Amino acid sequence: MAARTKAEGWEGFSTKEAARALGIAQGTAKSTLHRALEILRQEPTPSEAAA
Repeated sequence: MAARTKAEGWEGFSTKEAARALGIAQGTAKSTLHRALEILRQEPTPSEAAA
């Protein structure tokens, strides 16, 4: 859940903007985002977790 909240905080930013804000290369930001999204896709949604 915390990972989802942190990821949502970057919603609306381009990878270039996020990379600049984090002080990392744009390619690093893209690969990190890709890995994070893969993890989030595997997490149960709140309704699934309550069942």
